[in-house]
Amino acid sequence: MPVMEKAYRESSAELWNPRPAEARLHPSRPLRAPDNSPGNHPDSGASESAFAFGDRLRVRYLTFNDITKAVRGDWLDTFAGDYELHVYSDSGTHYLSLAGSNFDVFIVGGGDVARRTKVLRAGEVILRGRVKIALVWDSDPQRRARLLSAGFDDVFDAGRMHAEEALARLRAIWRRYDARRRHESAELYENEMLEGICDLRAINKRERLILTTLLKAENGFVSYFTMQNVLSDYYEMISLGSLRVSMTHLRKKMRAGARIVSRSNMGYPLIVKRPE
Repeated sequence: MPVMEKAYRESSAELWNPRPAEARLHPSRPLRAPDNSPGNHPDSGASESAFAFGDRLRVRYLTFNDITKAVRGDWLDTFAGDYELHVYSDSGTHYLSLAGSNFDVFIVGGGDVARRTKVLRAGEVILRGRVKIALVWDSDPQRRARLLSAGFDDVFDAGRMHAEEALARLRAIWRRYDARRRHESAELYENEMLEGICDLRAINKRERLILTTLLKAENGFVSYFTMQNVLSDYYEMISLGSLRVSMTHLRKKMRAGARIVSRSNMGYPLIVKRPE
């Protein structure tokens, strides 16, 4: 029986006899990625390493009841593992709930671009920071472009894309999200440290760079030459006099208990006295 005919029959039966809308755990293998490190080569017989988040990446799959639902599900089984399955319903947004479980990847399968765009808009806050994939079957470039414009990170065509390619692309997207989270976390920590030294709204870009350089100093101080280097453009070194002027302006903006001292022949240490 042709694949599309089989998919049509199975999906038609599903349309007339729909399953409950609540989430179901799809029994399959965990979402894993190949580890080609020594001892874990695919030909060595060793088990594959986990993809992310400990032993698996948590996937939530929302599917629409259309004629390609079955073939999309079969394709997803080839790499997605124990994903949480939801069937779309106009009556609620159960597929976005975090009450019972969490997820890292949100995959939406179907052919209607407008309805999938509606799903993204409904979950804009919850889906922020999570990978969003549109799963389609035998789509055209125009439709894929519309899905990307709607806010999906990528479009996987189950009729054309190999599962290994999809997994590689998913890994790349996840790494970008993870790198962004790490950067935001580091920036937040840095802001908290600087806020204890001065009002961040009062300092300029150069003054912030001075403070972050002092905070990261391994030996407790930064030499004059190093600070000049940090603040200079690649084509011209700032003068020692210009550096001293910047330090004078910055000292006036620092909170009580924080100060920058100038030590001859050594450099600038940052001294912060924490309140008792």
